Amino acid sequence: MTDEIQNNFATIIGYSAFELFDQSFEYYEKACFVADASESLRVFLADAAFSVNDYETVVVYISDILNDFGLSNGEYALEPEAFSRFQKEADSLGIQYTVTPDEGVTDEKPDLFIVHVNRLNMGAGEMEPVQEIMEDLSLYEGFYKRESVDAAIEHKDEITPFLIAILEEILVSPDEYAAREDYHAPVYAAMLLGHFREPKAHNAIVEVFCLPESILEALFGDLVYEDLPIILLRTCGGSFDQIKSLALNRLAWTNCRYAALRAMVIATLDGVLDRDETLAFFSSLFTEKEAESQSDFWSLLATCVYDLYPDTVMEAIKGALDEGLIDPTVIGLQNFESALEQGKEAFLEKRRVEEQEKSLDDIHGRMSWWACFNQEKDMTRISSSPRPKPKKAKPDKKKKKNTKKMRKTSKKKNRK
Repeated sequence: MTDEIQNNFATIIGYSAFELFDQSFEYYEKACFVADASESLRVFLADAAFSVNDYETVVVYISDILNDFGLSNGEYALEPEAFSRFQKEADSLGIQYTVTPDEGVTDEKPDLFIVHVNRLNMGAGEMEPVQEIMEDLSLYEGFYKRESVDAAIEHKDEITPFLIAILEEILVSPDEYAAREDYHAPVYAAMLLGHFREPKAHNAIVEVFCLPESILEALFGDLVYEDLPIILLRTCGGSFDQIKSLALNRLAWTNCRYAALRAMVIATLDGVLDRDETLAFFSSLFTEKEAESQSDFWSLLATCVYDLYPDTVMEAIKGALDEGLIDPTVIGLQNFESALEQGKEAFLEKRRVEEQEKSLDDIHGRMSWWACFNQEKDMTRISSSPRPKPKKAKPDKKKKKNTKKMRKTSKKKNRK
C-alpha cells in the first residue's frame, strides 16, 4: 500500500443506511446507495420499505469503496457531493471506475451518479492484520490487550487512519456509539494516537471531547481525567489554538476544559509555552464569564495556576477567592502560600517530575494498571498537587445489537 493510500484511507465519501431488521444495506436498484449527508439519507429513506427509525446511519469511507462496501459488486449510487468526494479520491489514488448519471435523470446537474469500481480489494491482503487488530481492540473483555497494542504500534502507518476514523464516526452518531456494550475502540484509539503523536488526529480528538458529559463518560471513562491532557498535547503539533478553544468552550464538559488547561500546564513545564504568558492567560479567566455560577471550572483552573508557581498572579487568585469563584475546600490560599515558600525552581522541578510519570511514551505502563483491567486491585494514584479527586465513570448497561456482526450478515445476504 502506498503512502498516498495510507494518508487517504479514512476519507469519508458519504453515508449509507443499514436496515436493522432485515440486516442489509439500502440499495438504489442494484447499486448500494451513498448519500451526501445524513440529512439527505433520511430524505431517501422516506420512500423505503421500513421506517427511518429502523435504519442505522453508516459512514462510508474510501476504504469501504475499495473493499466492495455492501457487497454490491462494486456498484454504488452516489449523490452529487458524495460522488465529487469519491471522484477526487479515486483519481488521486488511481482507482479505475466508470460512471453514468442515473437513467431517469435528464437535468444538467444529475441528482444521482451510478459508479462501478473496477479495482476492488485494493491492498486487502495488507489490511487483514489491521482489521484483526481493530476488531480485537474494539471489544472489552476485562483485560488489557497488550499484544494487539504492540501489533498496532508495529502497523502504525496502516492503522492510524482507522483510529482517526473511529473518532470521526463517533461525531456522526455519538448516542449510538455511547450505547454500545463493551465497546473499547475509542479508548485504545485515543491512547494510541496520543502515543503516536499524530497531529492529523488532533481536530477529531478536540471535537469528540466537546461532546456531552454522558457520552464521554460512557465511551472514555477516567481517560478524561488521567490521560486527555497529554493526548491533547502530543497531537497538537505545536499549535495550541484548538486546545485553548476547548478550554474556553462553555458548552464543553468542565473536565474536558480542565484537561485542555492541564495540557497547557504540561507544555509550560516542558518549556514549550512561556510560563508568564500561560499564567497571564489563566489569570484572565477569573471573570465570572467563563462558566455558569457555582461551576467547578474556576477551582480546577486555580489548581493549574498552582502547578505553575503562582508568584505573578496572586492578586488574581486572592480576588477569585474573595468573590467565591474558587472553592477553598478544593484549593485555598494556604496552598498557594505554601507553594511560594518552596521556591520557584524547586517547586517547578517537582511538578515536572510528576508530569513526566504520565508520559505516553510507555503506553503499556499508562494503560495496563487501569482498574477496568485490574478490578481486584486498588490502583488509585496519589498526587502531591491539591486537585479534586476525579469521579469514577459508571458503566453503561444498555443493550445494543453488535453492528459489526450485522454488517457481516448483510454482506452474506447481498452477495450476488
